[in-house]
Amino acid sequence: MAITMTEAYQSRSVSGDSGVRTYIIRGTTSDTAAYGQLVGGAPSSMVLTTGTVLTLNRKQSSVRELAGDTADADTGIWRGRAVYSRPEVAEETEAGNLSRKSFDIALETIRVYNSRQTVNSYAASGTPADFGGLINVTKQGEQLAAGGVDIPHGVFTWEEEHIFSAASVTNSYINGLINLVDDTPVNNDTFRDAPAGSVRYLGTSGTTRDDGDWALTFRFAGSKNVTGLEVGDITGITKDGWDYLWTFNEETVDPNGLLIVKPKFAYVERVHKRGDFSVFGI
Repeated sequence: MAITMTEAYQSRSVSGDSGVRTYIIRGTTSDTAAYGQLVGGAPSSMVLTTGTVLTLNRKQSSVRELAGDTADADTGIWRGRAVYSRPEVAEETEAGNLSRKSFDIALETIRVYNSRQTVNSYAASGTPADFGGLINVTKQGEQLAAGGVDIPHGVFTWEEEHIFSAASVTNSYINGLINLVDDTPVNNDTFRDAPAGSVRYLGTSGTTRDDGDWALTFRFAGSKNVTGLEVGDITGITKDGWDYLWTFNEETVDPNGLLIVKPKFAYVERVHKRGDFSVFGI
């Protein structure tokens, strides 16, 4: 018995800019043969005439077994499903292409120990001590130390969903993502127009789609590279976004004979290794 395919009764459905056609495939117990019959027999496009004429391209094809005995191929019955969408949507969801992007700009609380500028200082008598921008300096035991202050700080994060073919998401590819997020999470070159050192990779989640492809969602955070920073009397500091700046503070006596503590040295530390974001394939 030859493999046959007929369109099912009331098979066609339309929702917005997408449509579906359903078929009954007979004469095989092989999913590969049934799928090949559907792909070769279902139209590559579907025309909607509701309001305006709109041509939809076939985007997904799938088959599901309804009945059959593996000992008798003639008994095999399958339901085939062809999904159609606008041409631009079909292009977006081809393997490796961007499907969806979202971003979030929010505030988080961080503690800072140095101010941008001391704009005023006052004293009950005499001249206020100059702590070089250190905040909330108190005596802790035998030493002076900056307690700092918690302030709101802007944070930019974003997500990108990309579609990959099943053959692309291998164990080797997944291990590459694990190495990036665990060992080298900061970009070593320009990424999404952001310079090296300013983007941190936060991880990826993945799910399989009905057509067998993978939808992978990549998460990132941005932090600006800055130049010309000043901390107390220390100037000309350059810091990449995900590097860490700290100061060594030294006790000294000011011209009025007061014991004070001020920043003496500033250090920019690279606390994250940098990695090659081309591994993402996006």
